[in-house]
Amino acid sequence: SRVELLKPENGAIMKSPIVFSWRGIAGVGGYRLFVKSADKTLLSAVLKSDTTSYTAPPWLKGETDKSLTWNVQALKADGSVLQASEPGVFRIK
Repeated sequence: SRVELLKPENGAIMKSPIVFSWRGIAGVGGYRLFVKSADKTLLSAVLKSDTTSYTAPPWLKGETDKSLTWNVQALKADGSVLQASEPGVFRIK
């Protein structure tokens, strides 16, 4: 099975608070969530293995009217990447 992004749905326009959720997989050491704008990483959060949602910090809502991408990596216990989700695209209103 793969890590699958659930919310925001692809192409969604989000209002604050911005909550990301995904379908996790068994046997992972944790997850890392990325939010990027073009080639710039805006947000990187390392989360526990039983976590499948994350509320973005309030400052992210300042990144309005641009196309943002997000994805989630499943990590092994040593922190290396086991697999990564497909990227999702969203905007902030």
